[in-house]
Amino acid sequence: MGKSLIVAGLARAATRRGNRVLPFKPQNMSNNAAVTVDGGEIGRAQALQA
Repeated sequence: MGKSLIVAGLARAATRRGNRVLPFKPQNMSNNAAVTVDGGEIGRAQALQA
């Protein structure tokens, strides 16, 4: 089971109890990326494996 599915279930349960729920998915703002040959970004762990 994924984390998003668990959060969706918790949000539904809280909503049914009358709570206002505003879930969000934070973005990874760390500089933990390597530049690819075509100018894109890839995680450092994946770049090391590649």
